[in-house]
Amino acid sequence: MVCQFLFDPVDYLAPDRKEDPILKYRIIPGTGGHDEWGFRNKSVPNKTAIVTIGDSQTYGYNATSSNSYPYQLAKQMNVGVYNLSLGGYGPVHGALRADRCGEVAAPAFLLETA
Repeated sequence: MVCQFLFDPVDYLAPDRKEDPILKYRIIPGTGGHDEWGFRNKSVPNKTAIVTIGDSQTYGYNATSSNSYPYQLAKQMNVGVYNLSLGGYGPVHGALRADRCGEVAAPAFLLETA
């Protein structure tokens, strides 16, 4: 119970995965502290300046959410950053997920790491 007040749920709850016919797997939305699209964000914004796409490094595997590079980028640049990353995903997955970018009001920048 104490963890709920001291830590971000995305840092200590394990998300549930489901099979995906195109991407192989994805996070079930809303599980493990992930947003309604199943990504490591508090929520899906109406608009954001930057969308990051990548693998476990961009997702922030083994790092708290606030220590992931997308979070730090948002903090340093004082802009909105939406993390559209997941461990095990690569450039092809990024291209397939980029369709979500339009739903985040066409960000000014799309950063992809692999």
